[in-house]
Amino acid sequence: MYNLANQLKSFVFFCRFQIFCIFCIFCTFCIFYTFCIFCTFCIFLHLHFFAFSTMGSHLPISFKYLGTWVSNKLTLDAQLSHIRTKSNFLSIKLYPLLRETSLSFRINLWEIFVKPLFDQLVHLYYADGAQTNRVKADRLLKYTFKRFTLLAKSTPDKLIYYLWGYSLVNRAVIIFQRDKAKWDQRNKQKPSPMVAPVYSQLFHKAIFPQQVQTFINLTRSLCKVHRSSILNPEHIKKFHNPQFPSYTEVFSKLESLIVYKVTLQRGKPKHTLDRFSSLEVTRNYVNRLISCLLELSSSRAISNNSTTQCK
Repeated sequence: MYNLANQLKSFVFFCRFQIFCIFCIFCTFCIFYTFCIFCTFCIFLHLHFFAFSTMGSHLPISFKYLGTWVSNKLTLDAQLSHIRTKSNFLSIKLYPLLRETSLSFRINLWEIFVKPLFDQLVHLYYADGAQTNRVKADRLLKYTFKRFTLLAKSTPDKLIYYLWGYSLVNRAVIIFQRDKAKWDQRNKQKPSPMVAPVYSQLFHKAIFPQQVQTFINLTRSLCKVHRSSILNPEHIKKFHNPQFPSYTEVFSKLESLIVYKVTLQRGKPKHTLDRFSSLEVTRNYVNRLISCLLELSSSRAISNNSTTQCK
């Protein structure tokens, strides 16, 4: 990127010098053939000012290189602005589809449309030493995910990590090490050791119906008794219902509810995922949790310290 910036700067300097030479030749031609020294001098000053003020020696504010928007300071701001604009446009256009589909389908759409935009950013993310720019990228990553999945803005980070199993830091390290190994192999040097991909091993196999998003948003609402507290599982266990499961228990239960079916492939039985049955079982479990939350939200249930079975 640094070499590219220097080449562009040299090209701008060359164009500026060529334009200045053309203006000088034109002014010289006017001096010898019009015999109007004053008018020629005014033209020379006007064109000289135009050449040095309009063209200038600065680079464009941002430019696109191999699908990635790069600023003249080689920061993440140009690509982050592009990602925010494009993700907002896609989420608005796909909203009629997103509101009718399961949470797993929304996550798949986010991985198809938005996640590759961050993969283009990882080289600048890895090379950028400023922690502020990395925080901006992490915040935008979570913002786009919440917007595509229709989750509440106050959804905690641990739930997002449960759902997507994606880390921008690990992804940047993996891509950098992979590209470095390719470069060493091309130069016939000793290849660098590859870094194994790091994914979420807890909940990435679970199937999330639409009711999971409703359950998460309900647990981010305010409690009607304790107005300054959020009705999350920790608060419910402490003040309302000790049997209410935590986030970890809920997602572990969702993973255990996966249903497999036996199919024959080349005459041999093979266990494959039964997506429809898994969605149905998971939906029934989450609906019980939602009913429990709605009961806890009523003033009567809270005042009576309800102990409804929510597991």
